[in-house]
Amino acid sequence: MDKKIDLVRIGLALENIHCEGIPSNSGRTKIIEEAIELIQKNGETALMDGFLGMKNYAHFGDQRCDCDYGMGPKHGSVVFSVGRYRDIESNPVLGENEIYALVCLRDFGGVENPLSESGDHDAEWFLRRERFNLFDLINVSDYFDRKKKKIDEILLEIKEETEEVVRV
Repeated sequence: MDKKIDLVRIGLALENIHCEGIPSNSGRTKIIEEAIELIQKNGETALMDGFLGMKNYAHFGDQRCDCDYGMGPKHGSVVFSVGRYRDIESNPVLGENEIYALVCLRDFGGVENPLSESGDHDAEWFLRRERFNLFDLINVSDYFDRKKKKIDEILLEIKEETEEVVRV
């Protein structure tokens, strides 16, 4: 993988695919490899019927658990998954951007979240996670960009209202 990540390509891919959890071991990395292979074989139907996943149940550790969308395991919970956003109208063909994003995700792994123990219960759910994967970091960055734009809009409105009051 290149030393620089092409965020534009990953941003385009994130419109079509998603990943939950951290690719922290070989079993989870294998899921990413299988997703890449599915996209290479047929990008039109890859991951259409369900996601590739890993569940954790009791003390058994990671167990493979591929499920239909909207479904999950009878026991345990999904701790890692790769799937696609399913838009019935557009049904985009997955291709090079999605493969690139998955390779970056695999190689990046995850990072510790310095905010996870802050106790900030008003934070969005993803800010309370203990670790982030690459896709999470890009989504968090987008979240803060949207919040900053909203704050800038509010400040501009306040400034305009203040200037209007001063003129009167």
